[in-house]
Amino acid sequence: MTRHWTPLALIYLALAVIGLVYVVVSGVTAFAFAFPLFLAMRQRHLTRLARAAVAE
Repeated sequence: MTRHWTPLALIYLALAVIGLVYVVVSGVTAFAFAFPLFLAMRQRHLTRLARAAVAE
């Protein structure tokens, strides 16, 4: 084993970093989609409850 970084080791390191970035970005994208959807569904539910309270 050498004490220096080989070109292949640098490629593996770069691929590992890219994979980690990919996982983080996919999580952020999922949250960016799901959170507004959650807020919209919550607002619909609250509006439905408010209309039912007024109708009674």
